[in-house]
Amino acid sequence: LQNVQTCFHDLIASGCVNGELDLHRARHCARYASRPMDIPIQTNVTDAARLAKQPGNVLLDVREPYELAICQIAGSLQIPMGNIPGRLAEIPRDQRILVLCHHGARSMRVTEWLRANGYANASNIAGGIEAWAENIDPSLARY
Repeated sequence: LQNVQTCFHDLIASGCVNGELDLHRARHCARYASRPMDIPIQTNVTDAARLAKQPGNVLLDVREPYELAICQIAGSLQIPMGNIPGRLAEIPRDQRILVLCHHGARSMRVTEWLRANGYANASNIAGGIEAWAENIDPSLARY
């Protein structure tokens, strides 16, 4: 019911009047209604670090190889942002995906793209590896 109410509110806010929907709004509504409400689009590094240790969660690092050479989180799945579309088969659809980059901007774009392509359990890690190094693992090199 909450999904339907939120979708209805979004449709009204977007200018839908007299029940007329265009294809874009209908797709937005369908995507929103199918998204689990308990998976936020973004999480902080403290929660992400806790989740990354639990089974059923994948830490996806979308930084470039030269950035990974500076520092990386052990056990992360490493796929540069530009390679995500061609390597989707490596990203499990049935697990929580925690997406990480340097500061969080690229990983938010990847998170949004993943969600739009059927990965409803994807969440961006706010602050990226910079926040991880500052708050979780100070031994990581910073750049």
